[in-house]
Amino acid sequence: PKGVYGHTLTVVNQDEREQSSDLLVLGGVQAGGYREVSDRWGIYRLARGGKSSSWQLRWLSCGRDKWAQRAFHTATFVPSAVADSGEAYVLLCGGSEAVVPAAALEIQSLRLFPLGKTAQTACKRAGHSAVLVGEE
Repeated sequence: PKGVYGHTLTVVNQDEREQSSDLLVLGGVQAGGYREVSDRWGIYRLARGGKSSSWQLRWLSCGRDKWAQRAFHTATFVPSAVADSGEAYVLLCGGSEAVVPAAALEIQSLRLFPLGKTAQTACKRAGHSAVLVGEE
């Protein structure tokens, strides 16, 4: 695949004992002038092979989805402890000139889906940042 810019990279799991992190990379644009918005997403594991060995990168899962097609958006991890459903997810908000519908990616099922009208109104923005505030 082509390289992208304007994408997000979100930590979705960390294991300090194993010295590894699972990271979600999603969206972005593939051509100059903000053209060719990508609908690709992927989760990869960044891990240390051993105490003195180098870092290794391995893809765990990847795909394409219309709800992933966005750039200059935010992707905020919401842990299961604070999620209403009890399931961890990534909130995808705004992007691409603020016309992209808000969506979520469930971490367990890797299902992407749009959110309701309230979220759509709140997420009409691009080039912003989002931080989870509250207890974990």
